[in-house]
Amino acid sequence: MKFILKGDLDDKIVDRVIHLTMTKLCPIAAMLGEIAEPKWGYELIKEDKPRTTRNS
Repeated sequence: MKFILKGDLDDKIVDRVIHLTMTKLCPIAAMLGEIAEPKWGYELIKEDKPRTTRNS
């Protein structure tokens, strides 16, 4: 799963929120995590700045 976010967002906060969502808060991701190893990543698009891409 890949999240694409645009705006003036803090990379560390985005990383933490997505990690918590995929490991603790989303019941579907938690259920899938019991039988598979879900992978996720994100792309952070900051206006007038280079893109930051991160994968788990």
